[in-house]
Amino acid sequence: MATAFLDENEEIRSMCRTFFTKLAHKENNLYNALPDVFNHLSTVVQEDAKMLEFMNFLFELIDNAKHLESLVDRFCGRFKVTEDLRQQRNIASCLTFIKYNDRSFKKLIDNFPNYRHIIQDEEIYNSFKVVMQNFSKQQPGPGAAGAAQAGKANHKQLVTELEDLIKSVFEMDENNQMPPPPVPRQKKKRTGGQRKKRKQKRSTDSSDEDSD
Repeated sequence: MATAFLDENEEIRSMCRTFFTKLAHKENNLYNALPDVFNHLSTVVQEDAKMLEFMNFLFELIDNAKHLESLVDRFCGRFKVTEDLRQQRNIASCLTFIKYNDRSFKKLIDNFPNYRHIIQDEEIYNSFKVVMQNFSKQQPGPGAAGAAQAGKANHKQLVTELEDLIKSVFEMDENNQMPPPPVPRQKKKRTGGQRKKRKQKRSTDSSDEDSD
């Protein structure tokens, strides 16, 4: 059903959105299914932009804070079960769709070991940068002025904590910008002449041993 959002027929796409909207109001159905929906779409949909657009729509249907907190855990956990960079980038993009509070953002920090090894990828880093920027701008919940001010300070503290973890992976440049990830060193291919010389050397060494 999830792939129906790609159908050329607007009526079918509308039915798909209606189906998932109703699913979101049935206990924990959408919350439970969301990671599997993502996994399925990542496999069958080649157009990442359209797939992520639909995932954004699904995340917007979930407003339970505890569910969102758990989804941070579940999606971050997927970083370690796939080595596919495309899927890892899409997971990071999905994390930008979550409406964070202090507890769910703390989950993002706690899960840092799950994505530490890929944070140098520019697209993945940019996704986390979006999360941090949005969380920094987010207004704390309603309350007294003092409590709101404390909420902003806590947001800043949490963002700084995640920034420090990211900075610990590599050195930032003089403009406090992330350098590009290092280019993997490739083994030099031996030319035919080099292989021939190496073979001749082994042959010479062998002859010397025989003469001894």
